Amino acid sequence: MRIKRALQKPMPTPARDMATASAAVPAAGLSRDLFLFAGHALLPDWALAMLGRTPRQQRQARLAAHALWSIAPVFRAALKDGIASRACRRVEVPPEQLHLWG
Repeated sequence: MRIKRALQKPMPTPARDMATASAAVPAAGLSRDLFLFAGHALLPDWALAMLGRTPRQQRQARLAAHALWSIAPVFRAALKDGIASRACRRVEVPPEQLHLWG
């Protein structure tokens, strides 16, 4: 019973802490919201229930995830020697395969 009550309380999350953080990039609020909402779209149902997301916020999360997915090739092109390329080299997979996932 105690566990059920604890799960019903809104929980503090790193995402909530990040919502108030500032970044030294152009359109920081927009990019921060885009990445945070896209991350929320990846959460399982039980985690969304714990966060208490409204249906409107869930729709925003799905739209943000789709927007981020659609601009992913631009990020990959800009980060030719980024973490994804380095991970590919580490496991001996050609980095050129990354653009096939877009």
